Amino acid sequence: MTANLIAEIWLGARAGEQAAAFGLCFAAGLVAGIVGLLYLRRSSASERILCDLFATLAIGAGALACCEFFLGGKPELYGVVAYALGASVLPLLVRKISRRKKRAKDGQKNAK
Repeated sequence: MTANLIAEIWLGARAGEQAAAFGLCFAAGLVAGIVGLLYLRRSSASERILCDLFATLAIGAGALACCEFFLGGKPELYGVVAYALGASVLPLLVRKISRRKKRAKDGQKNAK
């Protein structure tokens, strides 16, 4: 009983709660990564401004909601890092896949 109390005082929370919050923040970040794909969209200047503004506002609102609901109203470092990692995974994967497809396409053109 006292060991748990001492662990809570030293760590600030139980490790299980921190792991669950990390997972939830990462999952929320993955959802935000879908919205982050708007940054990769090619369009006219006015559409791009609106898409970037919407994506920034949506990702920021998601980060605030994640801090409020999953982290107890306090922006903890592990939660912010988990959200940022989750939000950046999908756009980075899509960009890498599109670059590989472009290189393969350019390689086929050079071979002909």
